[in-house]
Amino acid sequence: MVDSLYIVQNTCFVTTTIMAIVLAISRFHVKWINKNYETSRWILVFAMMVLAVHYLLQMLLGLRAKSDMIGATVNILFYAPVAILITYSILHVECNVRNRNRYRTASIATYLLILAIFGVGYLTKGDLQMPIASYAMLALLVIYIVVATYILVTINTKKRKIISQEIGGDIQTYINYTRSSVLILAGPSLMAVFAIHSRTLLLFAAPFFLISLIIFITTFVALGHNLQPMTELLNNEDSDDLTPNNEASQAQPKNKLSAERSNAIAEAIKKWHDEKGFRDSSITITALSKLIRIDRRELSLHLGQHHNCSFRIWLSELRFNEAKRLMLEHPEFSNEAISAECGFSSHAQLYNIFRSKTGMSPKEWKERNIANNTCE
Repeated sequence: MVDSLYIVQNTCFVTTTIMAIVLAISRFHVKWINKNYETSRWILVFAMMVLAVHYLLQMLLGLRAKSDMIGATVNILFYAPVAILITYSILHVECNVRNRNRYRTASIATYLLILAIFGVGYLTKGDLQMPIASYAMLALLVIYIVVATYILVTINTKKRKIISQEIGGDIQTYINYTRSSVLILAGPSLMAVFAIHSRTLLLFAAPFFLISLIIFITTFVALGHNLQPMTELLNNEDSDDLTPNNEASQAQPKNKLSAERSNAIAEAIKKWHDEKGFRDSSITITALSKLIRIDRRELSLHLGQHHNCSFRIWLSELRFNEAKRLMLEHPEFSNEAISAECGFSSHAQLYNIFRSKTGMSPKEWKERNIANNTCE
């Protein structure tokens, strides 16, 4: 009869190996290449391989079968770098180089401390039966996961706010990724870590951890397929700290544009609008500023002063008005066609904006307004 522990270890080995293969193969199916995302992909591939090697060693050497203390100690030695790698893969997409370097330094120091505790315990006991050292290593790992989760939540919230203000596309995929990567993965990880010294609890926690890992990898892959609208922002290492770079903008106060400068910006925007530039679903405030040759900060100030809204809201309003015009002039157009003509990333985004602004679906709004025009 096959031991239940061996079954769990084998399942973990197979699952993590498959996840590594899926991550590697999915690289050849993305449309748009983002350097930060691709770096995170290979970090995750390496993390999954480390986990797979760990479970293979546990099966071949029977470490957990010999003793829960020995198995737990070896678990911590492998789980700690995996936790560091997974967290770093998320941060590599989310934050700038400076913050990534800080995290990397702190993570290396944490793992070196875990190794130091392990070394002292092994030298003291002479074998892997080291309860004091093992529990100290575990406490350090738990603290690390809690702190890392807090950092990820803080950075995700900040980055999501930046992206929601500065792109015009649908950010639901990105939101799903950040939520799952932090919340879904953190909970089961802590559950598995707390159960690490008990074989019975670990057998119960392992399935939850594997499910959360599958969800995390799946949403990471999905993010890669929908990354185009956020490419510039995710690659922008100083998106929170952009400064004007032309003489005209430097001559202006930081929080107000002159009437002459605002008129020049308005003319540039009108030309872009007349050329139907909003049809580009991947447009961002950074991309628009380059297209119309207006400093990004000036463009943002102009939208705030004259439209009292962010870039995202302003662009959504443009596309919404264009969608209404097309529906009345071309009632034969489908929602998919309207979405494409107006720059919406999907017909779901078109549906959502009509629901939020009119309380009706696009079809209901079109039927009602065509009927009113016919009556008039």
